[in-house]
Amino acid sequence: MEARVAYEKARAEVAEISATHGDAEPSEDVGARGDAEPSEEAVAAVLAAAERTLRAASDTAAAELALQEETGRLAAELAEAGERSRSLDLEAAETRTRRDQLAEQRERLAALLDEARGGDPSLEARLERLAAEAALLHDAAEAVGTSATAEREREAARAQASSAAAEAGFATLDDARAAERGAAEREEMAERLRRFADEQAAVEALLADPELVAAAAASEPELATLEAEHGRAEQEAADRTSARDHARSRLGQLTGLAAELEGAHRRYGPAAERHRLARRLAELAGGTSADNPCTSGCRRTCWGSGSARWWPPRTTGSTGCPAGGTCSSTT
Repeated sequence: MEARVAYEKARAEVAEISATHGDAEPSEDVGARGDAEPSEEAVAAVLAAAERTLRAASDTAAAELALQEETGRLAAELAEAGERSRSLDLEAAETRTRRDQLAEQRERLAALLDEARGGDPSLEARLERLAAEAALLHDAAEAVGTSATAEREREAARAQASSAAAEAGFATLDDARAAERGAAEREEMAERLRRFADEQAAVEALLADPELVAAAAASEPELATLEAEHGRAEQEAADRTSARDHARSRLGQLTGLAAELEGAHRRYGPAAERHRLARRLAELAGGTSADNPCTSGCRRTCWGSGSARWWPPRTTGSTGCPAGGTCSSTT
């Protein structure tokens, strides 16, 4: 009876464990119920099932410990993941805020770029235009600086010119400008200065003459005598001036007469040539030309007019032709 009670108790525990873990199934022998006493095989089967169930329970318990450890680890990871999730939520919120800020900044920068671009097609074109304008402004600034420097130099030159004009005796620059002369006038003045310099040199050389130096060192002459000599010198100068004027007038007259004489001589030359030619023709025609030969063959030439003349001349006292012929003015 006790064996059966133990058997039933073991069978119930095995069934409970099997039902709890689901790892073992009781055999038909173990599961059969009856009022008969269990056999040894049944008990052995129950014990084997119980051992299997116990091993399964042990494995299950070990697995449960591992599962508990895994569960703890997972819980820790879950807590860490939750913390990370909260941190990521904060970072996501910050990221969204940063994104919104960046979007606003992008819109603001886009507006600034549009404003900076202005009417240009692109920012590069705007930069190129602004660079060109900056270069122009730089050139303008340099030009303004140069102009300011030139203005200062002009003022300094004007002050120097005013000082020079004042030293030269002019009241203002306008007076000095009005006194400016042209190139021709300056050349004429330079020529006059050269003449004055030559005259000054001549006067200085004259004053350096020993006779003049001695005369200057001599005592002053009598004024009356000098006045008388001066009067005579003026009279003599007036007479010489009158004679010079008369000579000039006479020279003009003689020059006119010389011109008339030269014209008459120019006219006389052709007339004299025509007269000479006409006279020779007349002598040839009248037989009185020197070109008519002697008729007696004396090889002399009879020439002249009115009477017979010889060439070469006959000896004194001889008459007639030297060859015994008769030389006459006619052939």
